[in-house]
Amino acid sequence: MRIVARTAHLIAISLYVGGVWFGAEMADVYFIAVLVSGGLLMLLFFNNNANWLLEHRGLVIMAKLLLVSQLTWLEESSRYALLLIMVASAVVSHAPGSFRYASFFLKK
Repeated sequence: MRIVARTAHLIAISLYVGGVWFGAEMADVYFIAVLVSGGLLMLLFFNNNANWLLEHRGLVIMAKLLLVSQLTWLEESSRYALLLIMVASAVVSHAPGSFRYASFFLKK
């Protein structure tokens, strides 16, 4: 189920960023798809173990959510904020497990 949710999230975020970047009117629909698929991923992670939120991967997700919450105020810069979110996602998802699963709070 996580693979399906992750794939849906990647498709939704790609369509949303492309829509914002090129000014497509459908961008709002894709944003809803991003929220739904991202929410499903978070639920699946919580179902497995709630500690993930305190690991580096969880902290990056919280930072991304904070940045997403500021998109309306960023206006023209929102395109670059979205690219920053995508870069952060790529770096963390491809980082070694020793980084992703490490935690300042859990001492691991």
